Amino acid sequence: MVFGPEKTGDEHAGSIAFTDARVFFFPVKSLKGVFAWVTCPLVLARFMEDIRRVEGRDFSWTANIDNLENTISTETQLIVVDNRIVLEEFTFEVTRNKDVDEVARSLADIIFPVDPIYDFWREKFKKDIVILKDDDFKSFVTTSTEVVARTKINSETGTVESGALWTEEYLPQDTILYSIAMATHLRAEDSKKGILKSDTPKGEAENVIGFFKQGVPEVLHIGGNQTIGKGIVRINMM
Repeated sequence: MVFGPEKTGDEHAGSIAFTDARVFFFPVKSLKGVFAWVTCPLVLARFMEDIRRVEGRDFSWTANIDNLENTISTETQLIVVDNRIVLEEFTFEVTRNKDVDEVARSLADIIFPVDPIYDFWREKFKKDIVILKDDDFKSFVTTSTEVVARTKINSETGTVESGALWTEEYLPQDTILYSIAMATHLRAEDSKKGILKSDTPKGEAENVIGFFKQGVPEVLHIGGNQTIGKGIVRINMM
């Protein structure tokens, strides 16, 4: 009922929808600290805009995001020499900025569950995020993803199936994305709404979101290629 009709023949839409999962922080190899999470002002501004669309939510920082290009946390471990960091084969001159600390602290507890298992990653996130220029962030996201060529083998001949060559692109491990779940009132008949029924459409929408939060697993698989270990994600709800 939440995601659509439970039985064939019932004609109504689902009551929950999801936005595209947007890249929020992208992991990039670093000469110090193994890797850094990079983002940019445009991504941070879009995140705040998206959150404000959610009723009852307001998420912003006191810092002027436009002034945070090429900045890092004051506690970073990424500096190689003279305020320079090395990401992949590129060197960036950066500035330590307390505003980056504010951004990192406010997001760390949202991104990582309150569990001792994630203490290390939460602290690394607070220290090792880098806010790059928009174009530099775009370059990393478009050139540092894994592109794999795959083909299908004919089971009878043992050779490549004709026309069965394709490529797949994967986000690297530790990529952080965000998506927004949106709910409406239930479109099914009142007699079928069960415990999700409410006296008001808003109340039903809230029940749908509550049902989703309780039912979604912490770790799930999205998309194809489950047998080769791709598409496994961890979900943390705001």
